[in-house]
Amino acid sequence: MLHLPRVSVILGLAIAAGCAGVSPRPEAATAATLPQVELSAAQSKRLSELVDTCVQTVVMRRYDEAERAAHSAIAIEPRCARARAVLGMVMLQRARLQDPADLMLANGGEAETRLAEQLAPEDPFVGWMRAVFLAESGHISAAAAAADEALARTTKATPE
Repeated sequence: MLHLPRVSVILGLAIAAGCAGVSPRPEAATAATLPQVELSAAQSKRLSELVDTCVQTVVMRRYDEAERAAHSAIAIEPRCARARAVLGMVMLQRARLQDPADLMLANGGEAETRLAEQLAPEDPFVGWMRAVFLAESGHISAAAAAADEALARTTKATPE
């Protein structure tokens, strides 16, 4: 028969293992907390290259490359909306590799897409990534609404 202290230790360890961390709340993501940096010409050029890589690789579903480029871009410019949108999509794909999906990763990914949308609401790629993220998360009606909203916002944007 187990003694009460031993049972409580085992129970405590089991609970701690199940609660390794608190999942982020995507709706609480705010771009206002991200630092603003001034980039040199060389940093701007490198950032542009990395963002191009992010976009190309995520579209081709080469998530490892997309993730590396997104992290590198965010290290240069924490407010890089396209890199954050790509990182969000990568995090969702990583979350879906597990069954059930890793809620912490999925919520982190959604937070990234929300940040991206706050940072660049008129960017068509960011709006598209947000809608695709929601669709691949199984939120079809939310994806349709996000796509409609993004389309309405991006009609005012200048072409890039």
